[in-house]
Amino acid sequence: MGDAIARRGHVLVYGGGRTGLMGSVADAALAAGGVVHGVILREFIEQDVHHTGIAELHLVEDMRSRKAGLDHRADSFVALPGGLGTLEELAEILSFRKLGHHHRNMVLLSSERYFDPLVALFEHPTISSLATYLEGPGAQGPGGRADGARPAAAESTRRGQRRREAMEGRRRRRAGEE
Repeated sequence: MGDAIARRGHVLVYGGGRTGLMGSVADAALAAGGVVHGVILREFIEQDVHHTGIAELHLVEDMRSRKAGLDHRADSFVALPGGLGTLEELAEILSFRKLGHHHRNMVLLSSERYFDPLVALFEHPTISSLATYLEGPGAQGPGGRADGARPAAAESTRRGQRRREAMEGRRRRRAGEE
């Protein structure tokens, strides 16, 4: 991935570490002649886990500033398999997109189907029903499906549709539409 980013002339912006998957992506981008920028916590520099070969390394004091720095510099987002930090950052990016704070591309690089359970959660009829309720009629669920459900889950989809219809009726009554 780092090689592809560099070959296409994009700048890799990431958390600034030299270890893990993203450290390897940064190394690959640099090896291909790419430009790499990092946004890193002071404590990670003190722990000596920062990448020393990148073009820019922006030092921040807390995680909120780090995420804001990454967000400010990003043209799109790619999530690689990771831990709780990755999940938290992904949830924030998705939430901000849903709220209309950005419309940038988002990609889950699901090596060995790593993100499949998370995608299944987002496609679950209950989650999809909530999204439709919050967004209104005609809203698109994950993956561009109006009902957000997997085709093989026909019964769950019907239950989800009934829930969506009931929630929409309640929303209209509260709004005085019925």
